[in-house]
Amino acid sequence: MYGVEATTRKLVRINSNGVVTATTFTIPAGTGNIAMGEFDNNGQLYLRETTATWHQIDLKPGSPTYLQRVHNGAITGMSSWQFLDWVFYPNGGNYLWAFASSSLGGALSRVDLSTKAFSIVINWPSFTEPVSGAQFGASNGDLYWKGTDGEIFKANVLTGDYPLFLANGTATANTDGARCLYYDLVHPPIIPLPSSNTQPQPTTTITLAGTSSSVTTVFPTDTAGSTITDGSATATVVNYRVPVGIPTAASGPQFTCDKYAYVVFNDELDQMDVKTANLTVLKSNLSTSDKVNCVGFNVLDNYMYAADIQSGAVYRVAKNGTLTTITTLTAASLKNNGDIDDQGYYHLSQYGTSYVKIDLRPGSATYAQVVKTGTLNPDGFEVGDWTYIPATGEIWSFGWSTNDNHGMLVKLNLTTLQWTVVAEYRRFIIVINVALVFAHNSGDMYFNDSGSGKIYHINIFRPSTPTFVVQGPTTGNADGCRCPFSFENF
Repeated sequence: MYGVEATTRKLVRINSNGVVTATTFTIPAGTGNIAMGEFDNNGQLYLRETTATWHQIDLKPGSPTYLQRVHNGAITGMSSWQFLDWVFYPNGGNYLWAFASSSLGGALSRVDLSTKAFSIVINWPSFTEPVSGAQFGASNGDLYWKGTDGEIFKANVLTGDYPLFLANGTATANTDGARCLYYDLVHPPIIPLPSSNTQPQPTTTITLAGTSSSVTTVFPTDTAGSTITDGSATATVVNYRVPVGIPTAASGPQFTCDKYAYVVFNDELDQMDVKTANLTVLKSNLSTSDKVNCVGFNVLDNYMYAADIQSGAVYRVAKNGTLTTITTLTAASLKNNGDIDDQGYYHLSQYGTSYVKIDLRPGSATYAQVVKTGTLNPDGFEVGDWTYIPATGEIWSFGWSTNDNHGMLVKLNLTTLQWTVVAEYRRFIIVINVALVFAHNSGDMYFNDSGSGKIYHINIFRPSTPTFVVQGPTTGNADGCRCPFSFENF
């Protein structure tokens, strides 16, 4: 963990045994005292003073701006609202969330990390508990905070639950809190430090020529014997061992957990507003094969993942369309259905009949490896895409009858790998097939009929006949996904 000494404004590192080590960085003078801090999932520490002044400190290991202030400014729109800590949720969008209070009561609030604008999401006028400086969260969206009298409360940033009293704590003047938001999602193995009884950890060994005080990043693409330079120093790579869970090249910018769907039509990556079918092109020439499919949104790192159904390459997909190959499937494993669950596992299938599971949990010892395969037995139907809905823990799809193409709402149990037909719609006929399916955790699921291009909506918890939403494009190769935890649904 990291913190700031109140009097010196020195950035400090805090070990699990309580040992505090001062770094060489001091927060530049501002307009108040440092009152709160939180990391995003990219190693950026966001600090705010007792005023509206904020600072962004780069603590991403290996970054050329490591241990530097990279941005600062003032938060806008706070008015009379006060909050003394904030929380980042990897699945909660590009925001810092907080419980705030004022004369208007309590409120769930957030600060947009792009615009640094403060806004109230939900106001609870009847909740008048003053807020203190200790707030922390959980991966499911739970937000915990302590009042000035020591009482501890909980709400949820994804569902907007009314604050729930949990326990009586101790009232303190100086208080703060933090936790690892990935704790109840994944438990990556603890990699020990090198010792006489362990194997050396993944390293890059270089020989330097010259002097430099900066950090030079070396990627696995810099093979043994190649030369790297940062402009002032030159190094020759002697050997490179790929660290666990690290991509083989820079991955590009992440997505955010927003309301949009992200779709691939033929060889184009688009951002889709489902209400209007408006497509914003993110990249027009995604690959050379025109076979990128099986897209899924990984809430653990905010990247999309996809598979090339011709070559078998599995890609990490950045928001600018950059493709990073992380592994390659064998010809027998080529699939056209794909999505990622909230634990970071990538589930693939060929028309719902075969099954492959790949570990995409950052830091996992089996990262990018196939960890399970199997055979599925759909009884009288096929599926062209599927989606994982965290609230159910199951894979869902809108399939079609192999007899007469009537629509069928189906789900897959990921433990038993057994299909269940939830509902049939004998008068709802799929023209060709369903090529893209995506959903929100509320149960709202969207799918297309690739023959007509029409996009439909159904809620899995209230499975009435699908309703037409908007006309979309008709294409040969299509797939789509979205972040299921977006606070803003369509």
